Amino acid sequence: MKTIRAAATYTVATLACLSLAAQAGAQRGPGLEERFKQLDRNGDGKLTRGELRQFPNIMRADTDGNGFVTLEEARARFGERSRRARPRREPQSEENTAGFFQLLQRIDMKSGPLAVGVSDFDGDGWLDLVLPSSRSSGLFTLGLNRPSEKGGRVFEINDLAMSRQPADNAKRRSTKGLGLHDFDNDGRMDIYLGNSNRGGLALAQDGRRVRQVNPDASSVNSVQLNRGDGAFETRDLGINSRGSTVRAVVFSDFDGDGRFDSYHSVSPYYGPGWGGSPFGNELHPGTARWDRYGPDVIREVLPDPSFWQDQHGRGIKLFKAALIRDLDGDGKPDIVTGAYADIWGGSFRRLQTPEDAKLDLDKDRIPDTTWPGYWDRGLFLLRNVSQPGKIRFEDVSTAAVKNAYSDGTPYPQMHVYSVLAADIDHDGDLDLLVTGPRNRSAHRSVEDTTPTARLLRNDSKPGQMAFADITNEAGFDFLNARQVPGYESRRGVPNLAAGAAVDYDNDGHVDFILVDRRDGNPNAPIHPWVFHNDGRRRFRLIPVDEHGMSGNLNDLSYGDFDNDGRIDMAFVNGDPRGGGYVRIYRNANKNTNHWIKLRVTWPENKFGLESKVTVYNSGTGEILGYDEVRTDFCYRSKKSPLLHFGLGTSDRVDVLLKTRNGRTKRFHGLAADTTHNLEVSRP
Repeated sequence: MKTIRAAATYTVATLACLSLAAQAGAQRGPGLEERFKQLDRNGDGKLTRGELRQFPNIMRADTDGNGFVTLEEARARFGERSRRARPRREPQSEENTAGFFQLLQRIDMKSGPLAVGVSDFDGDGWLDLVLPSSRSSGLFTLGLNRPSEKGGRVFEINDLAMSRQPADNAKRRSTKGLGLHDFDNDGRMDIYLGNSNRGGLALAQDGRRVRQVNPDASSVNSVQLNRGDGAFETRDLGINSRGSTVRAVVFSDFDGDGRFDSYHSVSPYYGPGWGGSPFGNELHPGTARWDRYGPDVIREVLPDPSFWQDQHGRGIKLFKAALIRDLDGDGKPDIVTGAYADIWGGSFRRLQTPEDAKLDLDKDRIPDTTWPGYWDRGLFLLRNVSQPGKIRFEDVSTAAVKNAYSDGTPYPQMHVYSVLAADIDHDGDLDLLVTGPRNRSAHRSVEDTTPTARLLRNDSKPGQMAFADITNEAGFDFLNARQVPGYESRRGVPNLAAGAAVDYDNDGHVDFILVDRRDGNPNAPIHPWVFHNDGRRRFRLIPVDEHGMSGNLNDLSYGDFDNDGRIDMAFVNGDPRGGGYVRIYRNANKNTNHWIKLRVTWPENKFGLESKVTVYNSGTGEILGYDEVRTDFCYRSKKSPLLHFGLGTSDRVDVLLKTRNGRTKRFHGLAADTTHNLEVSRP
């Protein structure tokens, strides 16, 4: 087994000089004040550039710009948040030479990460990771992409506090959802942590005692503004979720007013068995101020608010994946999401029954929940019919997709975890791969042999959403059998809870990589599922020994981590009780296929978010690829807005760019095998 260790970075060495203060109570050694005095050679209480010649990064603490750093500035920068500046010992890495994906690095984590986000957080041109903590730690983790001693790349792990305030950090914060967005349009990607809020009443495992669940939990400090040097600042923008189980947060200008709105996908696990918050999905409109969102308007955006809530304002769907895409090509971003009717009883350690939903632990004469077995499950398509200043949708799910969703009684409907959008057939629109579980907690899924995968071809036109089910002809039908061939496990089918649409071999056709959540089944095979697109709407399952990836996994993200033009993979497996790991796989495909990366930017939108990009074979009308510039792509995790297209044998392309505000620009003859900046000027 080969081991790759990170090269010591100058930034870490310098910051560590002042970061020891936070260890003073736990370790021997000098505190921040003594370190400050050691550097302050003339004893004037100021650190000048001359005194910091060997440690130039400490000058970043000079917040007032007067040319020197005071002890107070050093404390503010390196004191309360010093965990950020103290990287862990570089974890051991492994390299697997079997398969075209090779294990580059395994990082053992105590934080139990359930999601991973990918972006260039420190602006050095290399994609980094953010790993939220599902433990109640008040921390999140950055994996900064650094050169290794072997000449490759390795992720250096740094814990950051969600707040500088000790009172805030004393609260319990568990992050199970994630968002990436540039809130202040400064060209630096910011982070939204989907923190769990306090819960309600639940029965203890003995079935008699009543307990308050997570009374000290808090969803505040969700927004972390990127300050550009690996440091983040906590800001309250008015979008801290009320729910205790936020799965995803996505951002879009739904009403075309030039301001990004915030949509929260929530699985409200509440009632006597769970004790979570009953609050469900939220939608906060943007305002004229980037740092202040409006109040939740989720009850107003559909004609019937009972789609979201019951008469008591409680959520009645366990939403999972959330994607924002313009599915019908009318220029407005739509919402596609999925839900799962989970009847597991939490602390009951058994399945819930309708009788459990009659319990009234708080004695307010209202049952504490309704039975999740009655809740809708399946795929939901919400077509955007908004006008500036008025966010509105219409539910077109069952009109656009046969057997889209139900409460499980009209037909055996699948439970949905994951939704992926990709142009699999080069027609310039986004098709959908929908996956979900079949297990005894997914209501009636085992009895009815509900599907675990559906591939839907997009046949929409502006103003009319329509999808055709091509699961069988595309080669995914075997996943819907009662016993999946070769899947020797008690459950009989994988739990494909998350995935990514990527062209891993750059042949010009988008492939799918899916994770299988074992869900405690010891006999299940443990590996991602890789489906290769042959370019004719047919997908071939790639054997494990051919792709080389393995592991019990929760979620994933992706990006070109070593800047060699091939998509690499990042997987996470976490446990909220603590523990877990990250696995980084390097793409080692050997072929001569071409690729192109496109970075979109315009003054009002530095990342070009929500732009649509169509790539053509140069000088022809042949579509090689189509995508939208976004950070959401599946379930909890998030990706970089930098677009990557495999081009096959094409070495030059033309590009059509359409922005959210209606601007169009064409680029001709762009060379392959490099990154291009697509800039749109003000009108």
